[in-house]
Amino acid sequence: MVADVFRLQTDVARLRGEVDRLGGPADTSEARARLGASLGGVQAAARAAGAKVTAAHGSRPTRRTAKVAADLEGTLKEFEGLLRLARAREAASLPRRAPPPPAAAAGAARGAARGAAASAASADALFSSTTTANSCMGGGGGGGGGEQQQQAAALLGGSMESAAATARAADHAAALVAEREAGIAAIASQIGEVHEIFTDLATLVSDQGAAVDDLEANVTSAAGRAAGAAGELARAERAQRAARTRRCTVLAVAGAVLVVLVLVLAS
Repeated sequence: MVADVFRLQTDVARLRGEVDRLGGPADTSEARARLGASLGGVQAAARAAGAKVTAAHGSRPTRRTAKVAADLEGTLKEFEGLLRLARAREAASLPRRAPPPPAAAAGAARGAARGAAASAASADALFSSTTTANSCMGGGGGGGGGEQQQQAAALLGGSMESAAATARAADHAAALVAEREAGIAAIASQIGEVHEIFTDLATLVSDQGAAVDDLEANVTSAAGRAAGAAGELARAERAQRAARTRRCTVLAVAGAVLVVLVLVLAS
């Protein structure tokens, strides 16, 4: 039981470092996922420690179990504070985008190359169709028409790439928002459970505290009565010895007087 509470205190102290990273440069989706796993582990440890302390202090309350329960109360209160801080920081900001791994970067490069090739093909098609139209019209203004065709193709390719990038950014932002909302909901649920454990334990300690005080008062009173009884026995023994001594003295004096009387009468 004591070891469980100590491990819980260590886990809560380590958890503070992870919560402090929220909102900073290291606040990524992966970091928040690790934080969620850590919060779940600490919550399970708090639940187990609370059950053990409640069983021990509820069945046989002593000063030792009361102290352990008080230590666990303080740890649960600190853990609840960290949960509230984590919820506030996660609600205030979105996780930062983690740098893509080399494989993802290569894939993005290949996608960009395919997009560029598609844009070039579209430009060539537009250029060919425009050239054909100009040829049908008699071939006049060929130089100006070619430049306009190239500009139109470039604008078309840029617009397509910009639209695709905007769509990807919007999808990523929506995923981050959904992930944040799920994390906040999980933390809120954990806050409720930890607060319930803390309340139950505080009620138990308060109720059993009076019983522990009464028990110790009874033990102290019994010890005092036992000490008083021992003193009374000692005084009774001394009085009994003194009474025996007095009886012996009286008998000796009476015997001496009797002997003197017998001698006087005999003479």
